[in-house]
Amino acid sequence: MSKKARKWTYALLKDVCTEIIDGTHKTPKYVSKGIRFISIANIRPYKPFNFSSYERYISEEEHDLLVKRVKPQYDDILFSRIGTLGYAKRIDIYEDISIFVGLGLARPNKSIILPKYLEYFMNTHEVYKFSVNNAKGTGRLTLPLEASRNMPIRYPSISEQARIVSHIEELFSELDKAVETLQTTKKQLAVYRQAVLKEAFIKVDKTIAVESVCIHITDGDHMPPPKSLHGIPFIMISNIEDNKINWDSTNYVGIEYYNKIGEKRTPKRGDVLYTVTGSFGIPVLVDFDKKFCFQRHIALLRPSEKILQKYLYYVMQIPDVYSQAKKMATGTAQKTVGLNMLRQIQIPYTANKKQQQEIVTQIESRLSVCDRIEKTVDAALSQAEAMRQSILKKAFNGGLL
Repeated sequence: MSKKARKWTYALLKDVCTEIIDGTHKTPKYVSKGIRFISIANIRPYKPFNFSSYERYISEEEHDLLVKRVKPQYDDILFSRIGTLGYAKRIDIYEDISIFVGLGLARPNKSIILPKYLEYFMNTHEVYKFSVNNAKGTGRLTLPLEASRNMPIRYPSISEQARIVSHIEELFSELDKAVETLQTTKKQLAVYRQAVLKEAFIKVDKTIAVESVCIHITDGDHMPPPKSLHGIPFIMISNIEDNKINWDSTNYVGIEYYNKIGEKRTPKRGDVLYTVTGSFGIPVLVDFDKKFCFQRHIALLRPSEKILQKYLYYVMQIPDVYSQAKKMATGTAQKTVGLNMLRQIQIPYTANKKQQQEIVTQIESRLSVCDRIEKTVDAALSQAEAMRQSILKKAFNGGLL
């Protein structure tokens, strides 16, 4: 055994923490302002909490009931237990919070292990593999609390932990600068994309309601579907990324359910999907042959012979259409564009199919360059995340000491 290897202590998570609990199993009543209620959607490894796109509050009275066991506090480590595993986030805000059952809470024994050190360690691929291998369930994996208590941890002396954390943060800071540049490029591309779409339709001076150019507009089944281990993919908003469907993490339903929901709710080539709840306003082109169905937070637009599928797809992305959807959206926790509202959205329209095709061709010609740049940027961002894992791997194998 090398001199470096002898410096490391091997233990379990329960050996280096004074408390390990899960969040409340009770679904709370949300209020407009009060105590923050944290879920996995708020967790971003190495980054501040994400409150911009998912913010929930509960009353102080309910919070007092939920934190009777252990009250979350500064420097506690929150880690994902349900669904997306392998994420950990140190509480770095000085305010009261409550956490849902999908999160676990580990309180580091600071005489043994530094909170920042434990946070970084619990974001390694090594911990992710442990979590997946010890998780239960099939659709949404769940890491039992007892299994998390037995998570293997290794650490050197406190002084060496501090050095490792300092080195990680130095390298991550440099990486963050590069990532920030790449993300700025993506934002600029998004602005350019919107400009291209806006300009393409600017000479079309007639508008028409969406329902006037669709055979029908409907949403997914309002009843929770009977989930299956395999069968027909069931698409949720979380499966829609960059106007496409990510098939890697879909749920499934049986063929019997699929056959019963009806032809209007079973997408086919030529349709356009459109998200209507939460992250609303995102169209998806169904230009493929594949059996699948979708949740009620997604609408299906089936174009009539009056409009080209791609014309409808692109026109539903223009800023004016999104502005209409935003004004019409109702609700507080999650904004929803109702079907009746969606049907009434006004879109630039020409009955001339040749002109429709010319607009589509113009858009695709200009966006093809944008798409190539975006693919390059996305590849670089993926490499940056891989580099983070490489840095962490080296750090916790003695490579940064």
